[in-house]
Amino acid sequence: MLSRFHDNLDPYEATPRLNSEPEDADIPVEHRAIMKYLCKRFSGAGIHGGSRGLGLYPDGWDDRRRYKIDMLLDLDARQIFPKITAFCREIIAKTLVGKPGVQVPESILQELRHLDEGLVYIHYLADDTLSLADVAIFVSVMQLDLVNFDYSQFPYLGAWIKRMQSLAVFQRFNKPFNDYKNYLTGLEKLF
Repeated sequence: MLSRFHDNLDPYEATPRLNSEPEDADIPVEHRAIMKYLCKRFSGAGIHGGSRGLGLYPDGWDDRRRYKIDMLLDLDARQIFPKITAFCREIIAKTLVGKPGVQVPESILQELRHLDEGLVYIHYLADDTLSLADVAIFVSVMQLDLVNFDYSQFPYLGAWIKRMQSLAVFQRFNKPFNDYKNYLTGLEKLF
């Protein structure tokens, strides 16, 4: 049985957390908050334990840049991720029962247009530097690859995706995603 503290914090056990003990109540439980916390906590540690941090959410950034990154993380949490996830689940379910027909909802296209327009003059979502917002939103947007989405109507977003995919860290960590996509493609052929 879940403790009353845990029950109030996340009754469906659906939110990732670092620790759910009451004495650690100040530790974040929402996954974007966890991302920010870890970036701050280990800002001096490189990806392989080196002395240089990743710089995805550095303490030294001015408030305006941090605000923009936070705004993009909130946009992802409230709009982009839930819409794309629901859409992809629905399409995958339809495809696996032999009912293809991918029509991307206008609400998702609107979010993608917004991202595309924001990338006209910069290389990454907050500015010309890779940030935590890029990491979070990349994961959300890449779900559309599961339904073979065509990004050609979003040239700046498409260029950003290629830039993100070219980073060694994403090539390494995207392997499970690509394996899952290949698995779904194999299932599609069976039906």
